[in-house]
Parts: sequence; C-alpha cells; structure tokens
Amino acid sequence: MKRVLLVTYGGGHVAMMIPIIREMKSRGICHMTVLGLTTAGPRLQQEGIPYLGFADLVEPYDDDALEKGRQLAAENHTQGTGIPFAETVAYLGLSYADLEERVGIEQAKLDYNERKRQAFLPKGPLKRLLSRVQPDLVVATSSPRAELAAIMAAKTMGIPSVSIIDLFGREWPYMFEADYADRVLVMSDLVRDDFLSRGRGANEVVVTGNPAFDRLFSLTIRKDSRRWRDSVDPHQERKVVLWTATSILEDRDRLEILKSLGELATKRPDLAIVYRPHPNTVANLADLPTGVIAANNRVDCAAQIAGSDVVLVTVSTTGIEAALLDKPVIKMSFTNPEYRVYADSYPHYDAMAPYESMGIAHRIDRLEQLESAIDEVTSPGPVAETLQIARNELPAAGDAAGRVVDALEDVMQTDRFKRVA
Repeated sequence: MKRVLLVTYGGGHVAMMIPIIREMKSRGICHMTVLGLTTAGPRLQQEGIPYLGFADLVEPYDDDALEKGRQLAAENHTQGTGIPFAETVAYLGLSYADLEERVGIEQAKLDYNERKRQAFLPKGPLKRLLSRVQPDLVVATSSPRAELAAIMAAKTMGIPSVSIIDLFGREWPYMFEADYADRVLVMSDLVRDDFLSRGRGANEVVVTGNPAFDRLFSLTIRKDSRRWRDSVDPHQERKVVLWTATSILEDRDRLEILKSLGELATKRPDLAIVYRPHPNTVANLADLPTGVIAANNRVDCAAQIAGSDVVLVTVSTTGIEAALLDKPVIKMSFTNPEYRVYADSYPHYDAMAPYESMGIAHRIDRLEQLESAIDEVTSPGPVAETLQIARNELPAAGDAAGRVVDALEDVMQTDRFKRVA
C-alpha cells in the first residue's frame, strides 16, 4: 500500500485537510502520516486524527538546537492556543539550526532579527521526516515555511508532490514556478486560469474546489447558526455585522478598526457588531470597545458567518465562505498597504484576495465608508444586486474532498510518478 505524507498549517489550511484525510481513510488507499504545524496540531487532536509535530523529529544530537528553541520560545510561545511548549521549542530550535546551516551563523542572526519566523525554511527537518516515513507522495498546504520545505525536500528526494491551494495563491509567487509541486490543486477556474497565465502547464493545475467549504451547508452548521444568531440578537431586531480578522493584521490596524466599530455600535443600535479574532491568535479583549460583541474563535466560524447579515474581511478565507453562504461581503482594503512579509511579491496587502474582482465583495478604502457600505450591501439597490449576481455564479460547494483524493490517486497511479526502488 502507498505511503502518503500530509503537511498542514493551522486555520483554514487544516480545515481544508481534515476532510481530505477522512476521505482517504474511508477509501483505504494508503498509509497516512500527518505533520500538523502550529494550531493544526490541537485541531487534529480534537478531530481524533493522529499526527506528528516537530517535537517528534528531535534526535539525541539536537541539544544545542533545543536550547536555542527555548530562548526563542520566550518571545514566541503563546499560551491558550493549545500548542504544547515542547512543540514550540522544537519548531523554533530545529528551524533556527536549519537556518544557520543554510546561510551561516552570522547571516542567520541578521535574517532572524529582520524577519523572525518568516526567515525559516526548514528543509533539513523535513528531509529528516521524509527519510523516516519514506512516502510515495507528499501533499502539503501552501504556506511558505515547513510546507514549502516539504515540497522542496520531496523534489530533491525524487518523491512526487502535490500542493493544495486554499484560496488564490497570489501571495507567494513561487507557486507559479514550474518546479513547485508536480500538481497544484485549486478552488476554481479563475485560480487555474491565473496559474496558467503565469506559466504553469495545463496538466499541472487541477480544479477541485476547497474541501474546507464542504461543511458549509451541513445540518449542524444550520442549527449552530440559529443558536449563535439568537445569542447576539435575541430579539431578532438588528442586522448582525461580523468582522472576521486575519492573523497577519498589525495591531495598529486592528485597534483602529475596533475603535471605529465601537463608535458605529454606539451610533447605530440597529446593528449588532461582532468581532471574531483569527483562531491562530489569543484575543486580548480588554481593549474591545463597548457595544462590540466578541465571537468565540475556538469554534468553527461557518455557523457565525451563516448567522450574520454581512461579513467584513481583509484577506481572510471567510470572504469566500461568506459568499458561498450567500452573505454580502465588505472588503476593507485600507489596512497594511506595505505589510513587510508580502512587500517583495505584492506591494498591496489586499492583492492576495481579489474578492472585489470576483464581484463578491464591496470594497472600501477608508473606515469612514463602512457605515454607508453596510447599508448599501444589506438594502435593495444596485450594490446589493451586483453582489447577489456574483454570488449566484460561484461554483457550488460540496464533495471537494472527493475530487482532491481523486487527483491524489491519479498522481499515485501515474507511471512517471512511481518511485524507483
């Protein structure tokens, strides 16, 4: 039986991977090993899915790396995320040791001081894992550290690889390069066309949909959405406005948006304004303005989206989820115009999620436009009608996990991808 290694980050990435893992298990087509990174670990544990972390990659000779990891963990480990301290230490320590090996001790200091964890590309630890597991196929989500390292390690070891893109792929230009993954699985024809226009081969990019969206129309989500709606608007007399924050939003922008939402809540008692922090963050709700309701970010956001009247986003996956659930979306495009992590690839932060180009979001450039935007997208008129037409044209969610596993089986059965013993 084939052996498959799956590598996933947290948030929307692990939400996408869980249905794939279950579908693969139900078909009984392979032995699976899962590497769960950051908050993916606690989520996989919650779902009863066995997984490995960086702590499982530690060898007896890694004492120096772990000591460095403990030093770095002092400023990086966050209580309340469910990530064990030992996992943080192992991830940081092994990744930093790999950085030193790649660029040298002095350059590693400079790179880490400038870019922090964004400087990591832990190919060494991932090669260690691949050597242990000896997979016939590597499947990874699309973040630029351990997942990219897994794809690169597979390439050097002659193992076929598949990358699953959760949204558009625009944030990381390496995805468009010919040697990045043997197959790239994407959520829509629009994304596939983008990849083809940038040079990827037609047989390399497969439209499967995003398995994280398969759950959106389940009976559980419908029931939970009604309960959640009742909790924030018990008298059913207000419009529910939900802001789903992204993990890479800088504090100055988050606080500015929250301040404006608080002012709007005071001014407009007909609005129930809700703030949902990203699940990869531990929310500091001490600065939550009066009138703004905190949403639990440790539960599935789908029920909260389904129970809302309008969803506010920057680049979050929830923009697509909201549109699929037939909710109007407002995209706030004034935040982080030169966010340093993405500056080299896309000078504008919001280019990563072109929801307005798809027609599913009403874009605003200033916070002062938010109140009128809420009214425009939730009341009859040309703005609301245009958004509705675009939502109606979205591909229906459902069975994306099955299509992904079909694509993975195709790779495993293709002669040129069979490993040489």
